[in-house]
Amino acid sequence: IVEAVGTRAQGMGGAFVAVANDSSATWWNPAGLADGPFIDVSVARSVTDVAESTLVPRSQASWLTLGTPPFGFGYYRFRITDIQPPSPTEREAGNRQDVGDGLPVRTVEASQVGVTLLHSVASGVHVGATLKYVSGSADDGRTTDDVDLDLGVLAVVGPIRLGGTARNLREPEFGAGEFLRPRQVRVGAAFDVERIGGPPLLIAV
Repeated sequence: IVEAVGTRAQGMGGAFVAVANDSSATWWNPAGLADGPFIDVSVARSVTDVAESTLVPRSQASWLTLGTPPFGFGYYRFRITDIQPPSPTEREAGNRQDVGDGLPVRTVEASQVGVTLLHSVASGVHVGATLKYVSGSADDGRTTDDVDLDLGVLAVVGPIRLGGTARNLREPEFGAGEFLRPRQVRVGAAFDVERIGGPPLLIAV
């Protein structure tokens, strides 16, 4: 679900760890807020990965974020539908009507509220952390609450941007441990052509 958040990040195919300098940095890289505008607010909703066979959205996300260095706030809500392939069935000979099984569907809903703080350790080098309260439930209806942590670092030297983030450090679980938000580490690099007098072009990986 990482790529489901942030309209600009989705437009860049997820190559956003070293670019994140708007309020969505509270999700992508907490340290990115240090290089962003004085204040940035985002309210949006996205639907991705629609199952063609059932037209059921497998991933939905909505969020409200606020960034103003050295502080950030983010509220995110997700609904993920995991559609499993139907189990094969054996029919008796002579039955000309083949009726398939229904599609088994599992759904998990989760929301998180996070507070981001950042600090500049040197000129152009920033670190940030997002402390988040996570709540989620699966098909069994049981709600699980947990506290989690994201860490990020960003270095900006002229047109070069290098970033890294470690997410879900405590790996919270939902639905009696059936759904896990795994620990993730991502790194990225970007080159801002505009900072060397060129056109407004940003190259990121």
